[in-house]
Amino acid sequence: MRIKEILCTNKNGDSLLISKQGSFKLQEDIDTSGVKANVTYVSNYQSHGAIPVASRLDKRDLSLQFYIDVQDRSQEWIQDRRDELFIVFNPVHNPLRLEIKTEVRSVFIDANIELSPSINPDPEHTNEGWHNVLVQLTAGNPFFQSTEVNKVEIAVWNSLFEFPFEIPSEGLEMGQRSPSLIVNVLNNGQVETGMIIKFKAIGSVLNPSLFNVNTREYIKLNRLMSPGETITINTNKSRKRIESSLNGVKSNIFNTIEFGSKFMQLATGDNLFRYDADENLENLEVSIYFSTQYLGV
Repeated sequence: MRIKEILCTNKNGDSLLISKQGSFKLQEDIDTSGVKANVTYVSNYQSHGAIPVASRLDKRDLSLQFYIDVQDRSQEWIQDRRDELFIVFNPVHNPLRLEIKTEVRSVFIDANIELSPSINPDPEHTNEGWHNVLVQLTAGNPFFQSTEVNKVEIAVWNSLFEFPFEIPSEGLEMGQRSPSLIVNVLNNGQVETGMIIKFKAIGSVLNPSLFNVNTREYIKLNRLMSPGETITINTNKSRKRIESSLNGVKSNIFNTIEFGSKFMQLATGDNLFRYDADENLENLEVSIYFSTQYLGV
């Protein structure tokens, strides 16, 4: 088996671990490949065949098959384990997050339960040693995402403070500004992905922006940032948001986005970004966070 364990967590936070050990044991691997693509073709009466013009991936269907190890267990214990199944795999509490660990990678996918746990009463599937379980799920987003979040800092102050601490007569420089206005964000995934952009003001900053050198796309906010303010921009599809945080107070500032701005995606491979501001650029810190996405694992 490639898969070492699967941690299943529903919207309520109820979790169940399926692994090679423990009460719930993997029966066979989930198929982490094979997503159907819907390809659109056009044709005309003057030519043979058809020309593909667009491709779109379909949703991903998942079959989760495992068993309850009931060897030498009491009926009360068995009932408790069955109760756990129906608490975690409850379609009312969709979506379900599956965190999958293989020998080399940790990923997750969010899916909806379309068949609650089916425990076949046939003696071939339910006996004194094991009870087979089947759960059917469908993931609207067919991509697996890395559980590790990548962080790239574009503009940041690097601390020069270290021990042993001694102040020379000519004074001491406490920090140093990163000299580059451009950074490369490497997406090692198999498909493009959204990102979270964080603008942090260590002093007043007017109209911060981020520019993609490769695509010429940009996102710019028409806002005077206050010292200590952090603006978070989420460009992930279906989760787009622009939020300000200052002195513990969060507010939606979606209306500050400049016309023509794009919720930029990270293409596979290299992505060159340049940050800017209309005033006080030296007071701006910029970081990018993203999760790698995979078509198959």
